[in-house]
Amino acid sequence: MRNTLRRIAVGGAAMMAVTALTATPASAASTGCKIPQGDYLTTCWTGNLSATSTHKMQVQALAGWLQDTTCRMFDAANGVQVGSVTAGAPGTSNSTTISGLYGTYYVRCSVFDTYGSTGAGGYLRHG
Repeated sequence: MRNTLRRIAVGGAAMMAVTALTATPASAASTGCKIPQGDYLTTCWTGNLSATSTHKMQVQALAGWLQDTTCRMFDAANGVQVGSVTAGAPGTSNSTTISGLYGTYYVRCSVFDTYGSTGAGGYLRHG
């Protein structure tokens, strides 16, 4: 009986710990977007990401197989562009680190799409 109660107590504590770990909101370290297949000018937006104590973020552009991709980073509070990066086709990646950041930011990635997007998009990461 004691052994059974001990197992129940240990199992219950473990379940509470797992629940606490999964219920705790984690601060996002990155956000990204992918450009869907479409016509001519195609764009996607990442979610918002707040600057950390390093005051730096990395913007990455991922080109499609048939088109260049440009990702522009904006201040979410006022819409001012604070940086950009372009990756050239076919399928390359390029990134840049932007410093001096204190607010919340997002990235808008665009391609001039005449063939349909094939894997283009971008990321915003803590740097």
